[in-house]
Amino acid sequence: MSTPLPHRPRLRQDTVVLETPEGVFVRGAGDSFLVRGAGAYRYLSALSPHLNGSTTLEEITAGLPEAHVDAVRSLLSRLAARGVVFDAPEPGGVVGEELRERFEAQVSLLEHHGDDGRGFLRLAEARVVVVSDTARGGSELADALAANGVGAAGEVAVRSFADGVDASGADLVCLLAVDGPQPRLLEHARAARTAGAAVLPLLRVGHRLVVGPWQGPDGGVDVCSLLLRLSDNAVPEVLGMWQAVGAGVAAPALPPLPGAAASMAVAIMGFEVFKSLSGVLASDVADRAVVVDSRFLTARGEPVVAHPAGDAAPTPRDATAVEDPTDVEDAYTRFEGVVAETTGIMGRFDDDALPQIPVKVSVLHAPAVRPEPIAAFASDTVMRARLTALEAASAEYALGVHRRCALLPGAAGDARSVEARLLETWLGTALPESRPVAARDMADGTALAVEGAAVLAGPWDRDAACFEPALTGLAAAPTAREAAERALRDAAAARVLALAARGRAPLLAVGPDLLDKVLDGAERARLAMFAAELDGPGGAPELLAVPGAVPVAVVRTARRTLARHGATWAEAAETALRELAGHRQVAAEPGEAPGGASDLTGVPAATLDDPSPLRTAGGTEQVLARLAADGRRAALLDLTPPDLAGVTHVARVLLYRTAGS
Repeated sequence: MSTPLPHRPRLRQDTVVLETPEGVFVRGAGDSFLVRGAGAYRYLSALSPHLNGSTTLEEITAGLPEAHVDAVRSLLSRLAARGVVFDAPEPGGVVGEELRERFEAQVSLLEHHGDDGRGFLRLAEARVVVVSDTARGGSELADALAANGVGAAGEVAVRSFADGVDASGADLVCLLAVDGPQPRLLEHARAARTAGAAVLPLLRVGHRLVVGPWQGPDGGVDVCSLLLRLSDNAVPEVLGMWQAVGAGVAAPALPPLPGAAASMAVAIMGFEVFKSLSGVLASDVADRAVVVDSRFLTARGEPVVAHPAGDAAPTPRDATAVEDPTDVEDAYTRFEGVVAETTGIMGRFDDDALPQIPVKVSVLHAPAVRPEPIAAFASDTVMRARLTALEAASAEYALGVHRRCALLPGAAGDARSVEARLLETWLGTALPESRPVAARDMADGTALAVEGAAVLAGPWDRDAACFEPALTGLAAAPTAREAAERALRDAAAARVLALAARGRAPLLAVGPDLLDKVLDGAERARLAMFAAELDGPGGAPELLAVPGAVPVAVVRTARRTLARHGATWAEAAETALRELAGHRQVAAEPGEAPGGASDLTGVPAATLDDPSPLRTAGGTEQVLARLAADGRRAALLDLTPPDLAGVTHVARVLLYRTAGS
C-alpha cells in the first residue's frame, strides 16, 4: 500500500542527509536509508528550504518540466513512506492562532515529531484533575501543565485526597501521594476508571518516587497492580501503603524527602502527561514506571505488567511461539519486559562479579518467587544460564499465581475423572474438599478432570500435605511443546528416583569404558572437565544411571548426591556434574534433585555392563510408551499465567495409574 503524497510536505527537523556516490543517505529519528539516483541529493538540497509545511506540493512543482515533477513526487513519496516527510496542517487550521502564539515552543516540538496539530489540541482541550496530598505538589504539577498548554482550552483542577473527587467528564486524574501513604489512593483510582478517565499516579515508596504507569480508558496497568508488584518485590515501605488503604490513617509516617526530589518527580510527571495526552511523543509510563531515587536524584524506567490479582486483567502479549526453541537469545529477550528490580515480575541479576570459568553461572533475585536467589548454570554462555534461571523462576511464579488467584479452568462435564488415589503424588490423605480442574492426557488428548490440590501442590504444603509437597513435574520453556516435554521428564524422573530409593529400580555405576563407548568426544570432554572440578579428598565423583521411563543420571561425591534427568543420559550426567561444579565454584550448596536424590546416598550400586540404558532416548513419545508399559499415564496442564503469556510457557504434568495397575 503506497503512502499518500503530503499536501503540505514538512521535513522533520532532526533529519540528516549525506551525499553518496549512489545517491543520498538519509537518517531520520528511527530509520536510515539510501535514496538511489544521480540527482537525488541535488533534488533534496533544492527542495529542503521549501519543506517547512508552508508550501503546498502544487506550489513547489509549479513551472517545473513534467519529468522534474515526477522526480520530485517520487522523492517525496519515498521520504513520506519512511516517516521523514509528513503532511503539515493548514496554517491555523487545527491549532488556533491564539494557542499557537501562547505555546509556540510546545506546538513546534510536537510538529517536529510529526504532529499535524491534533496532538497539541488534545492536550490543550483536556480536563485534568490533580489529586495531591500536599498543596505544594498539586500546585507545582498544575503550574507545569498550564505552562505547557495542558488544559489551556480545557481545565486543570487541583483537589486533595480528603476531598470528594468528581472525575466525571475528566480526561485524566493525576494522583500524587508524595507525603506518605494515602488511605483513599485506590478509592480515587477506581472511581476515576469507572468515570472513564485515565489515571497516572506518583507514589512515594520509601526513598523512591514512582511515576506511572499510565492507565488509559482503553487499558493499561492499574494502581492496584503497581502496589502488588512492589509488594511482590519485597519493597518494605509498601506495607505502610497497604496499612493506609486497609486501616485508614494507621500507616507509619515517613521522614521528609531530601532536596528537590519531589519537584523532580513532579516535573517528570508533568512531561509524561504532556506526552501521553498528545499521543505524539513516546511515553515512558505506558506499561512502565519511572523510578526516582531521592538519595541520588537518579531516574530509571522499569516495565510494569498488570498483576493477575489487580483491578484490571493483564493483557497478554504476543504469544507467538519461538520458531527454534534452541534460539537462546530470542527466548531470553522475551523476558526483557518482566525483569525489573522494583516493579518487575522478576527482580534483577546479580552475577556480574561471579567467576564464570569453567561453569557459566547466573544468580537471579526474584522475591515474587522465593526470598533466596535462584542460581542456574550452563556450559556455554551466561545468557543460557540466565535463561535457565528465568524459566525456573517462571515455573514457580506461575504455580504461586494459581495458588493466589482462581485462574485454572474447571473440568468439563464430559471429562474423564482421575481419582486422587490414582495420582502418583497422592500421600494417602483424604482431601478436605474436591475441586477438579481441566487437564488432558498427553498420549491421546482425552479431556481429564484432576484434583486442583494436586496441580497446586508445592513446598508450602509440608505441614498439611495431601500430595507430595514438591515442584515435581513443573517446567517452563520457550514453547508449549518443550514445556510439556520438560515437565513430563521431570515427573517421570521423580518416579524413577522414588523406585530406586525403595530398591525397586537398580542403581548402576557407569565406568570409563562405557563412557568411551556411548559418548562422543565433546560429551566426554565436558563431563571430564566438570568432574575434575569435583575431585577432592573423597576421590573422583561417581557416575550412576537409573534405568526407567526417562534417562536419569546420579552423581555421588563425598559430600553430595545429585540426580538430574535429560533427553539423554549424557545430558543428564552433564547437568548434574555442571550443577555440582557450579555450586562449588560460587561456594554455595546445590538444591535437592527431583524426588529427593539424598535418599540415594547410601544405596549400593551394581556395575553397569550393558551400555543400552545409557542410550535410552527421552523424547515425549518414548517416555509415554515406557510409562504406559508400567501402567502409568500423564495428565498435562497449561499453567502459563496471563502476565507471562508471550514470554514463556509453563506446564505441569501429573502421572496417574491406569485401572488395574
